[in-house]
Amino acid sequence: MIDFKCNSCGEDLDAPESMAGQWIKCPLCHKDQKVRTVEPKIQETKDCPFCGEEVLSTAKKCKHCNEFFDGSNNASAPTVVSAPVVVSAPPMQQTVVFERKTMGCCSIIFIIIVLILICTFG
Repeated sequence: MIDFKCNSCGEDLDAPESMAGQWIKCPLCHKDQKVRTVEPKIQETKDCPFCGEEVLSTAKKCKHCNEFFDGSNNASAPTVVSAPVVVSAPPMQQTVVFERKTMGCCSIIFIIIVLILICTFG
């Protein structure tokens, strides 16, 4: 979309880019307005003198190698990415510990039924 103002009343207008250079009526003052043309933005680039990657000509620092173009070496330390270290856990103990959180309703009902059966027939 192309955003522009009406020359007569100052109303904010917009039009699709396909209408660039054409005339439209302002919905507020009903005067004809020409939709401005949009010139494509051309971004000039250069090669980084340190790593050779392409960067914008206005860049002060390479986004690939983090080197500054003005010669200062104030770049933050390079990011070192290492593989995650896997530490083996000690072997689990063979004793089973029941926690209240892990016992659901079905387990509790089963234990109660077993206790009733043992008391009744036991």
